[in-house]
Order: sequence, then structure tokens, then C-alpha cells
Amino acid sequence: MLDNRRSSFDRNWRSSILKALPFISAEVSHTGYVIALVVSPITLGALWQLERIGLLATVLSLIAALIWVVVLRRRVGRQTEFISRQLATEASSREAAQSADHAKSEFLASISHEIRTPMNGILGIADLALETELNREQREYVSLVKTSAESLLIVISDILDLSKIEADTFELESTEFSLRQTVNTAIKTKALEADQKRLELLSEVGFDVPDGLVGDNLRVRQILLSLVGNSIESTDSGEVLTRIELESRDEEKQEVCLHFSVSDTGSGIAPEKQNVFDVLVRADSSGTHTYGGIGLGLAISAKYVSMMGGEIWVESKPGNGSVVHFTARFGVAKEPSRTCESTTLINMAGAPVLVVDDNATNRRLLRDMLINWRMKPIVAESGEAALAALRKTCESREALPLVLLDAHMPDMDGFAVAEEIKKTPEFAGSTLIMLTSSGRTSDAARCRALGVAAYLTKPLSQASLLEAITGALGASPLAGGANSIKPSCEQNQAPLKILLAEDNPVNQQLVVTLLEKRGHSVAVADNGRLAVERLEAESFDLILMDVQMPEMDGLEATAAIRLREQAGSSRIPIIAMTAYNTKREGERCFEAGMDGYVSKPISVEALLRVIRNLLSGYAKQDRGAEKRRPGMATVSADQVLDRSELLAFLDGDVQFLRRMVQAFFKTCDESTSHMREAIAAGDAKKLDDAAHFLKGAAGHMKGTAVVSAILTLEENARSGELGKANEQFRALEWELTKLKLALTEMTSDQATHSLKGALAD
Repeated sequence: MLDNRRSSFDRNWRSSILKALPFISAEVSHTGYVIALVVSPITLGALWQLERIGLLATVLSLIAALIWVVVLRRRVGRQTEFISRQLATEASSREAAQSADHAKSEFLASISHEIRTPMNGILGIADLALETELNREQREYVSLVKTSAESLLIVISDILDLSKIEADTFELESTEFSLRQTVNTAIKTKALEADQKRLELLSEVGFDVPDGLVGDNLRVRQILLSLVGNSIESTDSGEVLTRIELESRDEEKQEVCLHFSVSDTGSGIAPEKQNVFDVLVRADSSGTHTYGGIGLGLAISAKYVSMMGGEIWVESKPGNGSVVHFTARFGVAKEPSRTCESTTLINMAGAPVLVVDDNATNRRLLRDMLINWRMKPIVAESGEAALAALRKTCESREALPLVLLDAHMPDMDGFAVAEEIKKTPEFAGSTLIMLTSSGRTSDAARCRALGVAAYLTKPLSQASLLEAITGALGASPLAGGANSIKPSCEQNQAPLKILLAEDNPVNQQLVVTLLEKRGHSVAVADNGRLAVERLEAESFDLILMDVQMPEMDGLEATAAIRLREQAGSSRIPIIAMTAYNTKREGERCFEAGMDGYVSKPISVEALLRVIRNLLSGYAKQDRGAEKRRPGMATVSADQVLDRSELLAFLDGDVQFLRRMVQAFFKTCDESTSHMREAIAAGDAKKLDDAAHFLKGAAGHMKGTAVVSAILTLEENARSGELGKANEQFRALEWELTKLKLALTEMTSDQATHSLKGALAD
């Protein structure tokens, strides 16, 4: 019975469904998606049975789920759209920030160049003045000028490096260098500041520390200058000691980890204020004291140390001084650096040496050096103790062939001890070497009058002390100016005939004076064009070439000289002088065909070292042989333009070619000037217009490489993206330089004659 009812119900249900089809076909949709079918309750009302309630609940649940999916989908769509807009905004902001960072870096580099050029003159003239006879007051004034200028340069370098670090464009250099020379040079820069406060400035490099390293010696120097300068600033009495020890060595990788420390006897730092690598705050008698300028140096020093694979930290207690430690990793040079320590000491082994110094640390350092050289040091802490030691050796009939004497000691200073030794016949066999912190001319004069064989300025390096000892034991009393002993490592340089290309009158006078005082003759050219003309008229041994000059800069002049040498002239060494102290600038110099470069402000020691190394390299080969670097040294006209197409375009009219070249050169100067102004102002429209105008002129001259460089610049200008405009503009200038030289070669008298002959044929 029940089965019959169900069968009848199913038939009725299906019949009703068929009658209701027009109503059921109405669909419910949302945002393009069907979510339900509407079923008319009037049509199907008679069919709702209790057993169908479950089916209806399922359908309604499904509809609800579909509606919720659509709602979620809509929300996701809105969020996706919002995130896309945010990402686009962030990308635009990031590009703007990168462009701003690049512009800031370019601005700071330009400012650095503008400041370094006159600062080169200030430092150079100060050095020249210090080599003359000055009274004490004058010497202190000039030394203060030099110290202030050097401090300003350090601040400029710190700001420039910090900007690069923030923009993630800073890279450490990797060159071979002498660790001991770098350390000694850095610390000696602070010698005057230490002497003015009557501080002992000391340095100690472990005997097991390799001297020849591979790394960024300029950054090592900056770190040491910052740390030592900070210690001097915060120390009123006592000493500042720089110590370098070997932390570890990897023979397989040829790497070392060195442990540097700079300790002082100053006021110290409280534990809660030892965040000195963020902001420098030191305690003093008044409570707290913040030293302007030093905090920036320490913050950047911490960045350098991190990039060198090391760590930096401080140990200090108020009233007990402080010690700043840092570690750094370096490669080991394949060839050990050439130092004076190779000098033979066979004749001095076992020789007794009297060391007189009131500073215990200095006595220890000198004693350790002498023991390492197999000598027998006898130490005395005062002038009276030194004379007592001399009398004791006389009584025992022993000789004291050498006395190392500190010039400035309490009660009885080194000069008083030297006077006593001079007037005592029993002490006549002792040779004196004076150790001074000041390097004053008056000290040199007193040493000369007392028969002192040599004197050294603290802090002492092992090489300088060893050289002084080897020279003094076989030398006559001091003759000449201050510290007249010359390092034996420095090769005797034969007089050279040097061409100086430099547009700054102060720098001209400085370099000429420095070189002439060392026996060289120097001719001056005010720009690159005059240097090229001067070289055609006479021969030189060497060219010093400023990079930034009017009319024709150093890169263009070098390219012209290398092009000229292809005709058969012997290659002449060219050293660049640049105020842009960057890796890229060095690469540009080498690409142009230069052989070396020095950064402004020019250090006479650095300049002479580059000259010496460069000429020794040239001496190993035939001077007439070609020694080309990749780049402009091998450029010819056929490589940068299509000569045959250009001549065909001009119907073989050589005179017309000359006029076209002159007009093109004028267009280049005007257009590049406008482009430079547009980049500085961030004016994309002006840059695009100037680039487009120059592109047409370069196209007429068949300079395909120039046109290609312009297209790259033009494309970015039209999109408003000037982040890489400076870099692209420099690439364009380089291609223009090559094109100009090729056109100059084509229009020279000899080339014109050949062209006319070829056209006649």
C-alpha cells in the first residue's frame, strides 16, 4: 500500500515539476555567477511533503554556501585591487627613492670633488711650509691648518661613504698593501694632536702578523684615524696605544683575521653609555660630553668592520680608560711586501742598546723590537737612570754602542742627557738616536749641535727604527734638515722630465715645487689639448694628467696620446690625478689608457711611490714595445664610424668633411652642456630634446655607437626615469670622445692627403 502511495506521489511530483518549468528556469545570479534557481511555491505547494524537507534543506544550504563564496570572492577582489594599487604606489615610491639616493650620491661626489681640489692646494702648501725654517709659533699654526684640513677631508669621506652605504652602492676596495706602512701613516697623522696634549702615541704590530695584505687599506686607515682621534680627544694625560695581533690564519684560503685594539688612559665610558658606535657620549669632569664629528666616524667604522667580516666592541670603566677592539679579515699577498726589515743584522747581533724613556709601554715596545732583532736592550726610565747605566758599563769596561733617547722626559729630558754624554769623555763611544713626539725644526737643530746621529718622530714603526739604527751605527752626526735619514727601501730615483697637465694654478705650483725639490724637471700645460700639443713638440719621461680640465679633459687627452702612439711613437707612462676617489674612477682612468692614478689631495709619498712602481715596470720591457690596456689605447677611426659611408654621404668632398666635423664638435659641446644641466635639474623633457638633437648630428657623422648610447638615454628620458641618467651620460661622453678622436684622425693633414689620393684613384 505504501509503495503505491510513493509511486503515485512521484508521478504527481514529476508532473508538477514539468508544469512548473517556466517558473523554475528563472535564475539568481550575482556578479556574473549563477547562485540559485527560483522555484515558485504556488506551483509546487501541493507537493511539499515532510519527506522532501531534507532535500529542501540541502538545497538551501548549498545556495547559502554559494552566496557566501560570492561574497568572499568579491571581498578578495577588492583586497586584491587595493593591494595592487599599494604595490604600484610602493614601486613608484621606491623608484623615486632610488632616484633621489642616486642624485644625492652624485651631488655628494660632485661636492667632494669641488672641495678636494682646493684642499689639495691647502695641504700641499702646508707641507711645503713645514719643510722650511719656521719658529715654534709659526710651525704650530701651519700644523694646525694641515690638521684641520685633514679632519675636514675625513668628514667629507665619511659623509660620502655613508651615503653610498645607505644606497647600498658602497663596495670595499681590494688591493695589495703594507699593513705596517698603513698603520704607521695613519697614526702619525694624529701625532701633532697627541703632542699638543703631551700624550704618548704608540703602536705595536705583532711579529707574526704578515705585512703584505689584500684588502681596503684606505678604510683600515679611516677606522684607525677615527678610533685614535677619539682616544686622543678623550684623554688628558697618559698614552694612546694601537695594537695589532694575529687572531687566526687560514693557509688554504690564504686569509688572516687580525685583532686591532686602540686603548687609552682617558676618562672611560660608563656601561650604560657604551653604545658609542651609534652616538658617542663620554664622561668627563662635568658629567657628560659629546664630541661633534667623532660619532659619525665611529658609526661608519662599525659599517666598515662589518663589511670586512669582523666585529667591533668596547671595553671600559669610568676613570680607567677604554679599549676599542675590532677584528677584520684580509687576504695574504702572494709576494711578501718589501720592507726594510730584510736589512742584515749580522754585525749587530748581541749588541747592547740603552733604551731611555719615561713611558713604560714605550720601553716595552722598544725592548721587544730589539730582542726580535737579536740585540740586548738595557732599559732606563729617566735621564738620571740612563747616566747611571752608562757609568756602570764604563766601570765594567763594557761598551754601549747605541742609545735610544726619548727627547721629552720630566726632570731631565733627552737633550740634557745628550749634553751630559757629549761632555763626558768616557761616553764618547755611544751613538745617540733621539726619539721625539713633535718633529720640530728646533729639535733637529739641537740634535745637530749635540752630535746626535738621527732622530725619529713617534709613533715608531719597526721599519723606521731599524733603518735609523743601521744608518746611525755607520753614519756621521746628523747633517741637514729635520729627520735627515732617508728610508733605505726608497730607491734612488733618477731625475725625470715630467709633463704636468693641470688647470688649477695652486695645484700647479704645489706639484711643481714638490717634484723639483726632489730633482725632477716639470713642464706645465693648462689643459689636455695643450698637453697633447706640448708632447708633439718635445719628449717627456712621464705625464701627470689631471682628469677634470676645460677644453679637453684628461681622459680625452690620454686617448689622443695613445692614438698618436699607434703611428710609431713610444708609449709614455701617464698617471691620473683625480678628486673622485672611487673604484669606478680608477677603472675609467685605466680604460682610457692611463697606467696609474693618485687621489687628491695628493700625498707626495703616494705620488712618488706610484711613479717609482710604474717606471720600474716600464724598465722591465723595451720602451719601444707596445703595452696597451683595453679601451681607448687601441681605438681607430674604422672602429667607431663607417668612413666609407661617411665619405659617400659627402660625395667625397674632404673640405666639406672638415667643415662638418667642426660643426659637429660645436654641436657636441652645446648639446652635452644642455644635457648636463637637464640631468642636474631633473628635467626629463630638456634632456630628451638635447639628446634628440645630438642624435641627428651623430647620425650624419655615421657614429653608430654614439647614436646607440643616445637612444638608451633618450628612452629613459621619455619615460621620466632619470635614476641612471648620470651613468648613461658618462657612457655617451665616452663614445663621443672616441668618435671625436676618430674624426680628428680622418681630418688630419696626412689622412686628408691619403683620402684625396684614394678618391682620385
